[in-house]
Amino acid sequence: MGLTGNSISLYITKQKSVQLMSHVTSFYIGCIAVADTCVLLWLGIPKWFMVILNKDLVALDEWFCKFYFFSLYSIGDIAVWFLVLVSVDRLLALYIPVKSKMVCTIRTAKIAVAAIIICAIAKNTEQLFTRTIQMTKVTTLPHIHRNGKSNHTITRQTCSFHHSANHFENHIRPWIGLTVYAVIPLTLILLCNVLIIKLLLKHKTKMTTRIKKSKRKQLLSKSDNNTKVKKKDKVKTVTIILVCVSLAFVVLVIPTIVVELTRPYYEDTKYNDMFEIFTATSDLLILCNHSINFFLYSLGARTFRKEIRRMFPCCFGTSAQIPQHVSAQEQQSRDSC
Repeated sequence: MGLTGNSISLYITKQKSVQLMSHVTSFYIGCIAVADTCVLLWLGIPKWFMVILNKDLVALDEWFCKFYFFSLYSIGDIAVWFLVLVSVDRLLALYIPVKSKMVCTIRTAKIAVAAIIICAIAKNTEQLFTRTIQMTKVTTLPHIHRNGKSNHTITRQTCSFHHSANHFENHIRPWIGLTVYAVIPLTLILLCNVLIIKLLLKHKTKMTTRIKKSKRKQLLSKSDNNTKVKKKDKVKTVTIILVCVSLAFVVLVIPTIVVELTRPYYEDTKYNDMFEIFTATSDLLILCNHSINFFLYSLGARTFRKEIRRMFPCCFGTSAQIPQHVSAQEQQSRDSC
């Protein structure tokens, strides 16, 4: 579902005829869809190999072991910081709508995306040097002996890190990851969202007062008033959707942060079984985080739902087509979002 949803999201955001948001925001949403898809593939494929074939795909080759964790951590960081870019883009579009059109351009967006990719690669390059394949004892499911149940321990190749890097990987790197992957992005996302929600509430109050005054004094024609209301509603819709995406990230990622910080203290102890369950749950939440955006877009944007119905008329019992042309007034309204 996540792969399908991200693919549909990427396709819809590239359709000029049905764009709900500005070109810059559409570019960021497309980048998020690509990053989420890569995370799902990179996390899911090795786990399915382990479940179905009982083989650790990552541990088959040492160079692939190094590249896998390097790319996985890099893609994860990139996906998170793309959300930060979207939050900042929405904040600027609401607080300085005129200047944001000059600052938030496609060229600026591409530079920001490139900078994030370079920084993520630089941060995780150490994985190419600390990761290696080692023989590790793995405890399997318990089986019955004459004296009762007993765990069965086997030796298996695993993609781990050099013994010389134990201290760094267990006690230093988790805090670096916490800061770069969670603390800074979460702080920026929450700050932007609080300011956005505050401004939306303020605009709602002003718009209500302005409409009442315009009706009494008849300063605005009915058509002009409707145009402005629709424009504000479109900005509000896009912003609320992206705020929901950001908040979903906050909720779904926190358990993984807790797991990584407590791993050195609970892994391979008497609490190991409980820790493994918690780890599996946090991994599932990470997969949900990279799969849920499509459903949030669908719930929040009517234009998004219309395009889905147009793409799959057989599933919705309709053959309605979205017009392939937009007026200059509509395009200007979209660009202002």
